[in-house]
Amino acid sequence: MNKVIVNLNTNLESIKKVQDDLEYWSAREQMPLLGYKEWRKFEGVIDKAIDSYKTSGRKL
Repeated sequence: MNKVIVNLNTNLESIKKVQDDLEYWSAREQMPLLGYKEWRKFEGVIDKAIDSYKTSGRKL
């Protein structure tokens, strides 16, 4: 597996939260791992992902 992917996976696992058998990650903690320095720029990416998900016909 690509070293970058392995490193990212390790970092994501280190910030993973678990509550009532539900795994989740904080967007603010993911932000620097994905190369974003400013929340406003990362928030735009999140908004686009939400729009794409809705366009796919699925509900949040």
